[in-house]
Amino acid sequence: MSKLLDLDPGLEPSHLRMGGPLSHAEIRLPAARGHSSIRFEGPLSDVTILLPFPDSAVRLRILGPARDLWVSGTSVLHAPAGLHWQTPDWQEASHRYDLLVDGPAEELVVAPDR
Repeated sequence: MSKLLDLDPGLEPSHLRMGGPLSHAEIRLPAARGHSSIRFEGPLSDVTILLPFPDSAVRLRILGPARDLWVSGTSVLHAPAGLHWQTPDWQEASHRYDLLVDGPAEELVVAPDR
């Protein structure tokens, strides 16, 4: 059974920290306003992070090892600690997400909301 964390659409997440570990969850992010930094403290397992728009600019950094990731159309089966991935337009985007996972991650999906 999944938990749904639906962040308030009016929330402006310039700096948000979420404690962990976190598993079996969906997190629906509000629209980014400027540089939205979201830090997940602890490991993630079977977590889906839903972006509000198909063309959302996102950077994902995972400090621990990673397995079974799907990020904006890119699949990663295994990655050592220190994974760094971003959409091509992330650096220039005026509204963007910066996602940081402090620990390992497995079965992580970062995708547009359906």
